[in-house]
Amino acid sequence: MGGPFGSLIGASIGHWFDKQTNAGCQNEQKALLYYYANFFSCAAKIAKADGSISSAEIDTVQSLINRMNLSERLQEFAKSVFRKAKQSDQSIRACFQDSYVLLKGDPTMSYSFLGGMYEIACAGNTKPSEMQIRCLLLGEELLKLPKGTIRTWLKGEYIPKSTLFNRSKQGDLNWAYRLIGVEEGCDLRKLQKEYRKKISILHPDKLCGKNLPEELLTFTHEQASLLNEAYRLIGKQIKFK
Repeated sequence: MGGPFGSLIGASIGHWFDKQTNAGCQNEQKALLYYYANFFSCAAKIAKADGSISSAEIDTVQSLINRMNLSERLQEFAKSVFRKAKQSDQSIRACFQDSYVLLKGDPTMSYSFLGGMYEIACAGNTKPSEMQIRCLLLGEELLKLPKGTIRTWLKGEYIPKSTLFNRSKQGDLNWAYRLIGVEEGCDLRKLQKEYRKKISILHPDKLCGKNLPEELLTFTHEQASLLNEAYRLIGKQIKFK
């Protein structure tokens, strides 16, 4: 990949690879760097979509870095890319287009990638701005995720990690219905159908079978865990009616 992303990595490549490093290992590491460069470039564009970057958005980006378990040097790289990208004139469309090529159209990776962008847009437990929603919808289109993905996330089917512990006990069941995407009072058959449709993208066994680096699947693993929690909550209610 060329352009700004290639330049960002090319300028730092000498600091990352030892001449004695195995060529195959170098290629794998370079691929990871390209992923991080794309991810944090898009992150900067999403955060700045409404004109400025808030402290809550900065905190969310740091939270994503921590959850990816990046080494100290990779953290420096990610932050450097973010700082440069927020000043760059390159459009977010170009970021998403390059990301689609890098992710090879894999729906699991695309879901995880856009999930990170959505979390930044929801920083500070707020709803994304209109400009951020437009950017997310563009990402949905260019990453070729199912149409309506972002709209369902906005209705509560994607729960950013920062909100996980803010649900009241009374609201747990309502949260579970929103996450699965079924109405209260649905039968077990409908619950199972909607659950299986969503978990088919996120199920950990399927992710492991793709031989993808663990740190790139942070968001899908978290969402799979939440989906299972919601399924258990509703299933328990249906069972004891």
